[in-house]
Amino acid sequence: MEDIKYMVRIKVLCSISPTPKLRGNLMTSTNPILDDLAELATGTIGIVRTAGEEVDTAIRSKLESKINDMELAKRDEVNALKTLASTCLARIEELEKRVSQLESAEKKPKTPKKTRNKKTT
Repeated sequence: MEDIKYMVRIKVLCSISPTPKLRGNLMTSTNPILDDLAELATGTIGIVRTAGEEVDTAIRSKLESKINDMELAKRDEVNALKTLASTCLARIEELEKRVSQLESAEKKPKTPKKTRNKKTT
């Protein structure tokens, strides 16, 4: 019930306000206390944002330090190793084919050479 009375008072005060910009808008105010609170809230938001950025920077530097201590490979190093490994695998496949060709050529029966039988007397 108290809330309704308060809202009615605000509505009445806003409707008889001498300045047209205050009529019908409950959020507009010329109260210096509210203006100071708004400035304080705005400043607080800026401080919180700056503190968040500092925390983010500190965490990032700590994580980078820990990662460097772990001696993990960097992305470009891993990509270079992948390229090297794929090149080596392709070369191994070529060599395996060549070996199998050589082995199959060795297994083919050779045509026997004609040997002369010497007469023994």
